[in-house]
Amino acid sequence: MCKIARAASVKIATQTKVVAVSQQSTSSPTAEFRVETSRGVIHAGHVISATNAYTDAGQPWLRRRLVPVISEMIATEELGENMVRSLMPGLNMYGEAMQLGHYYRPSPDGKRILLGGRRMSSDPAKARKRLVGGLTSIFPQLADIAISNHWFGFVAFPFDQLPKLAVHDGVIYPSGYCGSGTVWARWLGQKAAHMVLGDLDGSAFQGVPFRTMPFYSGDPWFLPLAMGLYAIQDKFTTTSK
Repeated sequence: MCKIARAASVKIATQTKVVAVSQQSTSSPTAEFRVETSRGVIHAGHVISATNAYTDAGQPWLRRRLVPVISEMIATEELGENMVRSLMPGLNMYGEAMQLGHYYRPSPDGKRILLGGRRMSSDPAKARKRLVGGLTSIFPQLADIAISNHWFGFVAFPFDQLPKLAVHDGVIYPSGYCGSGTVWARWLGQKAAHMVLGDLDGSAFQGVPFRTMPFYSGDPWFLPLAMGLYAIQDKFTTTSK
């Protein structure tokens, strides 16, 4: 996507922090924006903010409406294609139907198994141990297999857990993909681009209320409690089955 953008003469500025965005004029159909960055000021006719889970204090309106959650993954050492295929004959991606379930798949080369989930502990060692426990509960044959990689990133949830295509003070915000940004980010990003081009087709996620909660500024202090409640719910759900 980056190569396509550059081929279309799009200017991409990395390592550039947005400090503030302000709407300079509302007298014309094309609003004029002033975007203050760590490397200077940009003037633009339109602004699309696609920061999602990485929204910082420079965009307080959006930050107050998203809950950032850590999503992390582990990768086994090379198992070999035969071993992977014996465990996952269809070489598909799978996900557990629980609030805090795991998701797993073969690596692109078919030689490893990747497994991910939501982080439950602030201690990376404990978080890794939980993922390994999930892996061995699904595939007991991998109990003695080494883990070669462990990494994480942030995903974002609106309070109603529905993706959003919001507009506030003229800025377009495609966001809140609830951990499925590989699909939703491209889709709502395209919809946001069509809005800039004047396409009135819109989206079902456009105009959906984008609410926050009192005393929330973007730091999810309540997340450990929510995760604990989800874990209890999962426990009773699996026990009842």
